[in-house]
Amino acid sequence: MQQLCTKVVVDDFTKGVFFSQGHSPSVVLYTKSQLCDLKRCCGCETPDSVRSVMCVDRTFNLSNLFLTVTVFKNYTVIHKISHEPSLFIGTMFLHGDGQQETYLQFFSHPEPKLGSTHITEVRADMKILTGSDEEWAPVQALQVAFPNAQHLFCMLHCKGNVQQH
Repeated sequence: MQQLCTKVVVDDFTKGVFFSQGHSPSVVLYTKSQLCDLKRCCGCETPDSVRSVMCVDRTFNLSNLFLTVTVFKNYTVIHKISHEPSLFIGTMFLHGDGQQETYLQFFSHPEPKLGSTHITEVRADMKILTGSDEEWAPVQALQVAFPNAQHLFCMLHCKGNVQQH
């Protein structure tokens, strides 16, 4: 599949726009601070006791597009009432289909950033944890983009699947 990727930087907000023949354009959205937080909370230099899982989930019914969002817990920011770590939003992805190749655009796009001097540890980290529901396409794309990652499945989705089937 031939594709073209254009990188656009507006202030601190970066996006990669993918154009592939026969597919809707896809857009990867993130800020430099989001990538720094991702490294700090999920990278190999993060102590195991506070390392977070980089979770991936796709929304439905967002007009004709899907929005896939990564989130992670930041154990250094504690909610003052619940005393739980805060959830932070990582990279986001607007896309028109749920194919593995499309998700691979998303998970591979930050690679130059993750492979740069800022975020090297996340990409090469053998200890990184990824998490998602049991949707096949993003799980397969995560395994290609992060071959040394350990992948976890969401317990709520697993319970729901067992009850439904």
